[in-house]
Amino acid sequence: MNSVEERLSNLIQESNTSGGKQNDGRLLVPDHMGWIVTMWHFGVDGLTAFSGERFECTWEVGQNVLIRAYTKDFRSGKRIRLEKQEYPRRSLASAIEEKLNSTRT
Repeated sequence: MNSVEERLSNLIQESNTSGGKQNDGRLLVPDHMGWIVTMWHFGVDGLTAFSGERFECTWEVGQNVLIRAYTKDFRSGKRIRLEKQEYPRRSLASAIEEKLNSTRT
C-alpha cells in the first residue's frame, strides 16, 4: 500500500505544479495504514477453460459479505472465478488485523 500512497502523492504534486501552480502543502495523502477499507475482494480463478455461456451469480452470506461466481475473460479463454467480497468499513490496519485473526481459527 505504501507504493499506492506514494503514487497518489506524486499525482497530486504533478497536478499542483502544472500550469505554473505550486503545491501549497494543504493537500496531503494520509498514511495508508489509516485509510478506510470500504471493499476488498478475495478470489480464485479456475485452472481450466470454460466453454459455456457467460454467467454471474451472487449470494449475500452474511452482514457485509457477498460471494460471487462468474465467468472471467482471459487471453487463453473464459474461466470461472469464485470471489468473496467483504466490506470492512474500518482502517486498513484494523481490517488486516481482523482478517489475519479470523483465518487462524
